[in-house]
Parts: sequence; C-alpha cells; structure tokens
Amino acid sequence: MTRTSVRVIASIAIFACLVMPARAQQPAASDLNAQIDGYERAAHRFFQGVPTDWSSRHLVFSPPAPGSQAEDQVQQDPRYWLQQIRRSRPQSGDSIASASEASAFPDARPKRNRRNKRINKDWSQPLGSGGKVGAGFYPAKFNFGTSAGSCSDYVAFNTSLAGAAGQASVISFTNLYVGGGCGSTNPTTEWAYNTGGTVSTSVTPSMDGAQVAFVQTVSGVANLVLLKWNAGPATHSPSVTTHSNTSLTAGSFTAADVGAHITGSNIPANTYITAQSGTTATISNAATSSATITATIHAETATAPGVPPSVSNANYRACVAPCMTSIAFAPTPSTAPNDTNSSPYYVISGPLADTIFVGDDTGFLHNFTGTFNGTPAEMTTGGWPAQAAVVKLSGPIYNQPSGTVFVTASYDGTSNGGRLHEVNASTGSSVATDQLGPTTASGANCA
Repeated sequence: MTRTSVRVIASIAIFACLVMPARAQQPAASDLNAQIDGYERAAHRFFQGVPTDWSSRHLVFSPPAPGSQAEDQVQQDPRYWLQQIRRSRPQSGDSIASASEASAFPDARPKRNRRNKRINKDWSQPLGSGGKVGAGFYPAKFNFGTSAGSCSDYVAFNTSLAGAAGQASVISFTNLYVGGGCGSTNPTTEWAYNTGGTVSTSVTPSMDGAQVAFVQTVSGVANLVLLKWNAGPATHSPSVTTHSNTSLTAGSFTAADVGAHITGSNIPANTYITAQSGTTATISNAATSSATITATIHAETATAPGVPPSVSNANYRACVAPCMTSIAFAPTPSTAPNDTNSSPYYVISGPLADTIFVGDDTGFLHNFTGTFNGTPAEMTTGGWPAQAAVVKLSGPIYNQPSGTVFVTASYDGTSNGGRLHEVNASTGSSVATDQLGPTTASGANCA
C-alpha cells in the first residue's frame, strides 16, 4: 500500500471481512451540539437525523491525536461526526442503532452469570414466508433528531424474496419503541413495496431519511434502485362516485394511497393506484365494467405490498413520493453482472458527494452519481466500471482523505487467499492489493 494509505488507515479502522480489536479507542466527547455543528460543517448541509446502515458497522473511526493532521482529515468526514453523535445520544431500547458500533468495542463489564443471561426480544415482525435480511447484511435505520428515540424513526429491511403481488421486496417499520408512548405495543408497517426484483443485500438511507437505495436482481442482472418512500395508507373504502376506464373519483383519496393495492367490484386483480390528484385516482388496470364500483384500498404489509410508480432517471428528482427509478449495472467485458454480496455505500460530501459505490459478483466496482440529490446515472467512462478482482466483492468503503475505495474479495481460485483491494475513486485504477489470509490450493477462504 502507499504511505498515504497507511497513514489514513492508522486513524480509520476499516471493517470488511475482518473483525479488528478496538481496545485503544476512547469514548466520544459528550458535547452533542458541537458534534452536530461539526457534521454540518463537514457535510455542508443541515443536520436532519442520524442514519445507521451496514456501513456504520464496517467503518469505525479511532480518536485522532489532538492537533494532528489525522484529526484535521477525519473531522472533514461527516461520517466521523455521525459516529460521535450516535455514541453521545441517550440510549433507548433500540438494539438496531446501539449495536451498530457498540459491537466494535470490548465488553468491560464483569462476566458474571453469563451462562444464565437471557436475551429479551423487543419485537418481531414478518418479512414474508422465508423472508430474511441474510447473514452479513443489516437493516437500515433512521433516527429523526438526536433524542433516544422518536415515534417517527423507522427501520428498513430487505426481504431476500422476489417482489410479487403477495410479497414485498423491501419493507419499513415505524413506532419502534415498545412502551415509548407511540400508541402501539408493536411496530407498525410504514411502507411495504414490491419493486419488481429480489433485494438480497443491505438497504442504505439518504441523509434526510426521505429516500433509500438498494440493489435488486431482475432476471439475473443487478439494478441499483433509488426510492422515495411515503407512509402507506390505513385500509379504507372510498365512496367512488364516478369512474372512467382507469380514473376513479372519490372524496377520500390522498397522496398516501399512491402505490397501494385496490380491490373491489369490476376492478381487476393486482390493481394499484398509480397517481392521485385531488379527488381523482388513476389505477393500473382499467375497470372491467361501467357498472358501479365499490373499492377498498389496502394497507401495505409484507404480504400485501404496494407498487411505487417507476420513473426514468431523468424524471426521478422531480417525482412525488412514492416513486422509484432503477439503473441496471453496466455490463462488464464478459457479462451483465449480478450482485449478491455487495451493499451500496453512499458518499456524503467532498468532490464525490452524492456518489454510490457498489460491487458485483464478477469483481467489478460500480460508480453511480447524482443518486439522492441529482440525476442518477452510472459512470461508464474513465475506467468505470473498475475491476478490483475476479470474484464476488464485499460492500465497498470510501476513504475520503485518500480518495480511494477499499473493498474485499475472498479466495480467487488461483491459490490466493482473501484480498483487500484499494481503488482510486476518481479513475477506477488499482492503487494496492494486500492479501488477508494464507495461500491455499483447496479453494477455502483463509481470511
């Protein structure tokens, strides 16, 4: 590796396939207002909440020496300040947020009666028959504000199941805190969507929590999906007064109904509301008769998901939630790649702000620009997609001070163990490769 890379890694612990001890790290400063100010300076945006996703477990900052160059560099990274804020926030019963970084630190408590200690389950919600996040992947969580918990906080899960009329591919829950005064003893579904593919890796939220990004497989090809979500409706039966083909008029249609499943007399199966304006709603399938229509709009659940309207990349920025856009991964020299192992990493600030990096199953790293704040597109020139390995890649980590992306790959079939690859984030060229485990001829991953 280069001398610059080594110096940067000395102040930033990167967790990918490796689990590294963090005994030398110290607790964060407790001045929450100063940490929020630090985030706003580094991110060049107002603080709106605390996102926590898979990358929060894989990128952990060590405390830099006061007055050092490392301190100056690390404080220019908004993720450093988000880590400090997470550690300073009052703890709630929120196991998803608190475990994201606490697991990186040794437990110094006396180990008494550990064998008899029981794990208390806060709550559970179904993701669908056989639904799972998957080993090594994590739900995304967004805390609005800095308190221990808000009733508006949400957590978003991939389901690892193919999206269909009876199965959500992604789902979100709110009212997360049992006994937290949110009016429910269990979380409630915020939204549940069939996005038309299978989402097998982690979901990534935007910095304001209003959007999420994830990779889904459609016909064996990976697609980056950007989604503006809207809380789904409660089940209700609007009184339809007039209708014409795909247009229904009723006094109780709202924006929350868009994407929701609608049933009733003379309404074909698997019909969804695709748009709403005032008292008029547009449905995805034309009514089968000119006779009177009775209709029920259904709340979104794991097994009765809505379908968010899909728009082009050029129209995504202006579309009204819920809506989504999808970008198929650019073909590598040999194939249109899939991605079953790499989660999207979002760059918050700096020259590559609003970029998402993600790997594929053929060893290529992909670079998507304008994701949450611009016009989404994949870089297909200037060295992109960039080949880092010849096997599946893990979730990449962008190192802002060095301007490079770190990504791991396991045994490559040529007597090489797992490897850590460093790629120039601007040009896609290889900077360094370091073997993580001993060589093996058996094909086992020794890392």
